Amino acid sequence: MIAADEMTSLFQQGRLAELEAAARERIARFPEDSLTWSALGIALHGQGRHAEAIRVFQEALGFWPDDAELLTNAGAVLLDLGQLDEGEALLRRALAIRPDFVNAYVNLTQLLQGRDRVVEDAVTRRTEDALRSALHRQPTISEHYHKLMIFIRIINKNKKFFFDPGLEIKKITNNKKPSACPICAGSCHPHDRVDFNRTCQEVFREPSGIIIDYYLCDRCGFCFAHPLTSWDHVAFKEYLYNENYEYIDNDYKEARPLYMAHLLLEYVGDSSQKIKHLDYGGGNGALTTLLQGAHWQSVSYDPYMDHQEKPVGKFDLITAFEVFEHVPKIHDVIIDIKKMLTPQGIILFTTALSDGYIMANQPLTWWYAAPRNGHISLYAAKTLSTLARQHGFRVAGSDGRYIFFSTLPEWWKHHPHFQEEIP
Repeated sequence: MIAADEMTSLFQQGRLAELEAAARERIARFPEDSLTWSALGIALHGQGRHAEAIRVFQEALGFWPDDAELLTNAGAVLLDLGQLDEGEALLRRALAIRPDFVNAYVNLTQLLQGRDRVVEDAVTRRTEDALRSALHRQPTISEHYHKLMIFIRIINKNKKFFFDPGLEIKKITNNKKPSACPICAGSCHPHDRVDFNRTCQEVFREPSGIIIDYYLCDRCGFCFAHPLTSWDHVAFKEYLYNENYEYIDNDYKEARPLYMAHLLLEYVGDSSQKIKHLDYGGGNGALTTLLQGAHWQSVSYDPYMDHQEKPVGKFDLITAFEVFEHVPKIHDVIIDIKKMLTPQGIILFTTALSDGYIMANQPLTWWYAAPRNGHISLYAAKTLSTLARQHGFRVAGSDGRYIFFSTLPEWWKHHPHFQEEIP
């Protein structure tokens, strides 16, 4: 029989059918465990079986009527079932029992917004305070980071940030079919079409009427929004990274730099005083500011930001967090970065990989394929290994965090996250 902590792993991996089976087995043997009942309800809810999920939560609440987690999870299911009054009542009961329960605040905020009701200032304030407090307390716990991002996006969902392109976007969009994959020169074909306003979050789905074609490489698995590859910096700034972009990707200002700073402190440790660091694509320089506060030799450079001079010299560690998926010509970016890298330097970057999500002859439903977020270049593991070889690197990593390197230097802590190379 599966252990309780293994059920958490199944949920995090999205293996909901297995989680359901494991939870049912544990309930048969340990019916007094409320967390296992929650796991079963969550598994059913995640599979879209809302009616079954609410029956599980209602049965469990018969045993534990004051369990804030059960109340919150049941409230989330009722929200999806359209039973909003009942859902709101359960969520407010959960908060009366546990006034600091982050999940209840987030679900209540989402429910109130979905009903076009004003979210009380107290609810908004307590939700954001609780989320930010959790993130600062445990900045390397990615769950806190993602919940804060979801909350911010829910709060901003009614703001007018979408682009109403009219005709001018069509004039600068490249609709000619690509002759070959821009990564490996392999053959590529039209994969699917999505609206320009599609974002990573479901709450942002106000169509623009402008269709963006994504192409898929048959050889390396690279998937790219070819119509946007002809854009220059001016077009990207006007139509994507404009004054409304913060409502699409609010985390880049504070939460992401904080999370990444703590990851870097974990990866590099005491060796931070021995190296020079460059944050490439660093936006407003928030990450560098945090690292300088920890006595790092860190500078920030973003070629897309106005009035930024390119730094002089070589760097031992160059980070490119949430950069690769945004650029139309990744070879140019890697060449630019490599020129600033020491011979034994490391390029540490983040991006989600498409393996298992983008497949030939299947619709492009992956949440990460989002033009309005600027996600126009989507990589498979084979794409990364191809890029690495082309530029004289090896590549290692998993779960969205990767390194390009030739030989690992002594100052790099051999973190288990980067032990396995991608062939």
